[in-house]
Amino acid sequence: MKALFFKIVPYVTMLVAILAWAFGYVIYGKTLIAWWEPLSMALILAIATLFFTRSWKWLTHSDNKILNGICHIFHASAFCYLMILGGNFMLADPSSTREEKVTVLSKHIETHKQTRRVGKHSYVPAGERKEYYLHVVFENGAQKKLPVSLSTYNKTRTNATRTLTLEKGFFGYTIIKKGI
Repeated sequence: MKALFFKIVPYVTMLVAILAWAFGYVIYGKTLIAWWEPLSMALILAIATLFFTRSWKWLTHSDNKILNGICHIFHASAFCYLMILGGNFMLADPSSTREEKVTVLSKHIETHKQTRRVGKHSYVPAGERKEYYLHVVFENGAQKKLPVSLSTYNKTRTNATRTLTLEKGFFGYTIIKKGI
C-alpha cells in the first residue's frame, strides 16, 4: 500500500500544480492586469526560494539539481501565481465597489472547429463553435478583451458604452465583479 502511495503522489502533485495554473488563469480573466505582471511576480518568488531545490528529491527520486530546480520552479510558481491572483480576488475590499462605463472599441468572433470521435483513431468534423468577444477601453485607458454571450454581442455596437461593476483587489489590482 505504501509503495502504491509513493507511485501516485508525483501525479497528484503535478495535477495540483496544473490546476493552480488553470484557476489562476481563470481569475486573471476577471482582473485588470497585464499578463506578464502576475507571471513575473510568481517566477521571481519561485526563483527567490530556489534554495529549497533539494526538498523535491522525494518527488523526482533524483539528486539532479537541474531536474529538482525545474520541478521547484514549476510547482512554486504555480502556487505563487494562484496566491497572487486568488488573494487579490478573494480578499478584495467590498467598500471599494464602483460602476464604470467602458467604451466598446471593437467586437469579434472566434470560430473553432469541433470534431467527434467515430472510431478508435478516427475523428470527423462536428461543426463549429463560436466565441464572442468585446474589446473595451476603461476610463483610465486600460484595455481588456471580454468574453460575452451571443445576445450581449448582438445588442452591443462599436463605440457604445457598457457598465461594469469593479472592485479594488487586495493587492491593488482592479477586479471585474459583474460583467457586461
